[in-house]
Amino acid sequence: MIDITRMPKDEIPPSDIRENMVEIAGDDNLVFLDGFDHCILGICSIYGEVPRVAYSVELIIKALQKNEMSYDEATEFFDFNIGCLHTGPYTPALIVAGPNVDVTSDT
Repeated sequence: MIDITRMPKDEIPPSDIRENMVEIAGDDNLVFLDGFDHCILGICSIYGEVPRVAYSVELIIKALQKNEMSYDEATEFFDFNIGCLHTGPYTPALIVAGPNVDVTSDT
């Protein structure tokens, strides 16, 4: 069960994000996407299912573009290598922000 009392009061160093997500989720079986820790939005849960790490699709695509990919190349890479990923019940959730939600990152 997700324990929101374990949410950090201050910003946590990027190197601690995985440990923090495991602590909040209360489950050390979480699946993380290597190289995209800065794209983590948090933990999501659906009643009756295990918690999952939630990632921003927009931030993942921006990160891919920083690796010399065009937008089209980045979205194609995402679709074939990340968007179709299935690792069982702990498969990360991939979130597309709504029209009034600003997802930004300094990295």
